[in-house]
Amino acid sequence: MSHVYEWRDGTVIPDPFTGLEIPDALHASLHRHRENLARLVRSLQSAGVSEEQIETSVTVVVESYRDELLRAIKTIMRQA
Repeated sequence: MSHVYEWRDGTVIPDPFTGLEIPDALHASLHRHRENLARLVRSLQSAGVSEEQIETSVTVVVESYRDELLRAIKTIMRQA
């Protein structure tokens, strides 16, 4: 059976987390994350941002975070 998730505004989408066992302690955080993503999608759509532009932006952000995270991990490892 396919599960769905309904946003506060009534938008219904397939739940991408179907089948995953999510600890109870994370449910509120996951809900906030979903709501934030829904707002982001609506904002991007209303601004006319294309999927290609979104993919490029996400790639830049993730690569930047990756570099920052690796620097932090390496620094901590050297200090340990």
